[in-house]
Amino acid sequence: MAAPVASTLLLDDEIRKPLTALARSQKAPHRLVVRARIVLAAADGVSNAVIARMLSISEDTVRTWRGRFIERGIAGLADRRRPGRPPRYGPEVHLRIVATVTGERPEADSAWTHRLIADHLADVGISASQIGRILADLDLKPHRVRGWLTRPDDAGFFSKATAVCDLYLHKPAGSIVVCVDEKTAIGARSRKHPGRRAAPGRVARREFEYIRHGTVSVIAALDVHSGQVITEAISHNNSATFISFLTMLDEHLDPGLTIHLVLDNGSSHTSKATRKWLAARPRFRTCYTPKHASRHNVVRQQSFSDRLLSLMTRYTNQHLTAAQVIAELVAMAREVSVDAERGRKFSPPLSGDELAFYDAVAQNESAVTEMGTGMLADIARDLVKSLRRDVTTDWVSRDDVRAKLRSTIKRLLAKHGYPPDAEPTATELVLRQMETFAEEWSPEVGSDAGQAR
Repeated sequence: MAAPVASTLLLDDEIRKPLTALARSQKAPHRLVVRARIVLAAADGVSNAVIARMLSISEDTVRTWRGRFIERGIAGLADRRRPGRPPRYGPEVHLRIVATVTGERPEADSAWTHRLIADHLADVGISASQIGRILADLDLKPHRVRGWLTRPDDAGFFSKATAVCDLYLHKPAGSIVVCVDEKTAIGARSRKHPGRRAAPGRVARREFEYIRHGTVSVIAALDVHSGQVITEAISHNNSATFISFLTMLDEHLDPGLTIHLVLDNGSSHTSKATRKWLAARPRFRTCYTPKHASRHNVVRQQSFSDRLLSLMTRYTNQHLTAAQVIAELVAMAREVSVDAERGRKFSPPLSGDELAFYDAVAQNESAVTEMGTGMLADIARDLVKSLRRDVTTDWVSRDDVRAKLRSTIKRLLAKHGYPPDAEPTATELVLRQMETFAEEWSPEVGSDAGQAR
């Protein structure tokens, strides 16, 4: 009996291009890469037996994926949903778990654990491990808390940061650079028993127990270039105390020197009384540190964080001096300031939000090569427009709303044919970028929280 003849595969350029990108991908799952290579080889007229030998798989595997591609195209290369045991706990139990985690607080503990939730829902009879699986499927982590700052970006962040670094690195002639700040509620402690000095074969020892002697608040001025520090104990952290300290500096520092003050944006530093006092004394020149910078661009943020970590590691290992570190920081601040203007080279120009999405989609090399920067810029504009239109107040509190918005973004990307190599991590990066904006653009997010420091 003759062997069955394999079905013929015909591929046009529109289908062959994404298949080729997938077959060459270094990041896609191996099983998808193998399936794409099976289809491409079959389309080139290679027999099932030869394909099996080339890819070190069985002929049955080759037949399976040839057949599924003929039936469903590229979508047929994905794994099918597999049947399993019917779910034991229905949507009602899932909703109770979500309501417990997001709507209540444990009585005595600081956060919900799987065991606490299981005890709280004892009438359901669900185990702690099953609760863990349900929470993992929902991407709900009740034990984690992330800090959040509802404050608008400081448009002059990088120019201010550069000005501070320049003062530290290049002291103006005939002047002194002084960094002033308060430190409140410092714990005064001493060891309960004396320590023991180091000896041959034994490191120095220090007693664990200590005695509290109350707290103290101080205000200090650091001469950036000499390292000299002037401190003064304070009872209140307000404008009057700050002005009194500046008056002391004015009286004790050489009257021929211009005093450059480096200050943060604390209320005592920016009050009307402080500004009036400084305006009446022209020898004082203020340089305020920036309040807040955008961390929305996840691609640039990661790049900047990596460079900063490398810089600090080199300094810790004594490969760089303090002056070299400051010089590197000045250079980085200038680079980031210039980088923020990249959106102007597009037509029409990209806003900062659109540029963040452009950086996310442009991380996929095959997309840049096959789609071009113009198409990727259009995708970024559509993403911002869609996200601003669809994000709702419920974003931060309802998982179904989050899932719907994620689906909307995925459909928009699919409409544009992104990513062309079907790389899952490319889509996940765009979704991560989406979440950073969605949390701020949601109407539930409040206004400015407190005075900037």
